[in-house]
Amino acid sequence: MPLDPHVTEQLINRFSYSGLRVVIGYGSQVIKQASELKSSLVDVLVVVDDAQLANWHTQNMQMHGSDYSFLCRVLPRNWLIKVQNAAGGVLFNPDVALTEGSETHIKYGVISWNTLLSDLAGWSKGMYLAGRLQKPVDLLYVEDSVKDELDHAIRANRRAAACTSLLKRDSLLTDRELLTDIMGLSYLGDPRMKFAENPMKVTNIVTAQIEYLRQIYHPILKKDLGLTVLAAGEDFEIDQSSASGTMLAKQCPHLTSRLVKGSTVTVGSTIVRDGSAFGDVTQRQAVIDAAISNIVGPVAGRQTLKGGITSPILRMIPYIWAKIKKSREGRREAGRVKLN
Repeated sequence: MPLDPHVTEQLINRFSYSGLRVVIGYGSQVIKQASELKSSLVDVLVVVDDAQLANWHTQNMQMHGSDYSFLCRVLPRNWLIKVQNAAGGVLFNPDVALTEGSETHIKYGVISWNTLLSDLAGWSKGMYLAGRLQKPVDLLYVEDSVKDELDHAIRANRRAAACTSLLKRDSLLTDRELLTDIMGLSYLGDPRMKFAENPMKVTNIVTAQIEYLRQIYHPILKKDLGLTVLAAGEDFEIDQSSASGTMLAKQCPHLTSRLVKGSTVTVGSTIVRDGSAFGDVTQRQAVIDAAISNIVGPVAGRQTLKGGITSPILRMIPYIWAKIKKSREGRREAGRVKLN
C-alpha cells in the first residue's frame, strides 16, 4: 500500500532543506498490516547530513516552528543535536499536519546520516533505527550520492537479523517462522510493548507482508548465506544444515560481541559464559533473546523518556493515549485469536 504520490511529493518538499539525504516511510499507514488498528499518522524518518544538521533544524524551525517543543526551540543548536543523538539517535515531532490545513498528519523523526549507518552496521543505537529497516519500508527519497551505501547498509543489517534468528533455530524451519522471529527482534526488551504497543504487531506485519518479506529475505538466505529454500505448501522450508553456527555468528558480530563482552547471561539457573551457548541447542534461543533484549531495552527506554521531554506536551499526551488505546484494542484482538 504505497503512499499516494501527492502525499509523497508533499513529504519530500516539506523536508527539502540543504543537507537532506534520505526520507523513509514506515508503519501501518505506509506498509499494509493485517489489522484494522492502523495508526492515523504517517510515520517518517528524515535523514540529514551530519555537517548540515544544525542548519537543517534552523531552516525547519523557520518554516515549521510549531512542530518543535518550546524546549527544542530555545536550546542552542549544538545542544539540540546532542539531545537528538542521545538514546536512539532520533528527535521525534509527533502529530503534525503535513501542510497547513491538511487532514494528513505525520510523525517524523530526524536523524543524522552517520547515526543511521552506525545503527545499521552495529546496532549501536539499540536497533532503534535498524529494527525499523529490518521490516518493509518505503524509501521515499534517496540522494543519488548515498544510494549505494544505503542499499549496502540496509542489506547488511537485514542479513545480520536473519543470521541472528537462524542461530536460534534447528536445521529445518519454515520461512514464516523465521520471518516472524526477524520481525520481532527489535521489540525484545522494549518497555513500550508492555503498555503502548499492539501485542499482535509482529503477527500482523508477517501476515499482511509475507510476500514482500520473501522478496527481501529469500535472496539473502539463498545468495548471501547459501541456504536451500524450497516450497512446502503455503510456506517455504529453509534447510540451514549447510550453515555452521560460526558462519552465521560472523554475520552478526554486534550480537556475538554482546555475548562475549557481557561475560555472562543467566538462563534460569544456568550461567552461560563467553558466548559458549552457541553450541547448546536447548539454551541457544533464550541466551540470544536475552542478549538482544540487552541491546534493545535500555535504548528504547531512554528514547521513550527523551520523547516525553522533547515533544510538545499538548500533542504528546493525545499521541501517548492513542498508543495506549491501540495497545488495549490489540490485546483484546489477541484474546479473541487465542479463544478461536
